[in-house]
Amino acid sequence: NTQYVEESCIPIAEYVFTITDTFGDGICCTYGEGSYALQYNGNTIKQGGVFGQSESVTFGSCNAAPTQAPTNPPPPTFQP
Repeated sequence: NTQYVEESCIPIAEYVFTITDTFGDGICCTYGEGSYALQYNGNTIKQGGVFGQSESVTFGSCNAAPTQAPTNPPPPTFQP
């Protein structure tokens, strides 16, 4: 009945999240009611708890969003 939360700021890239269970019965149901949720940019990518030895999901993108070119501020105006 302990909740663990880990938050990280990660660069834009493609990632693979893998959760493993050495006993091979996942983290839910046989010996408790464990679960996990993977969130990225405010969206739930994957959640669950019923799996065997491991479960993986790929998320993110190698294609970074284009950035705006820098803009120069307008020159100051002088009033006599």
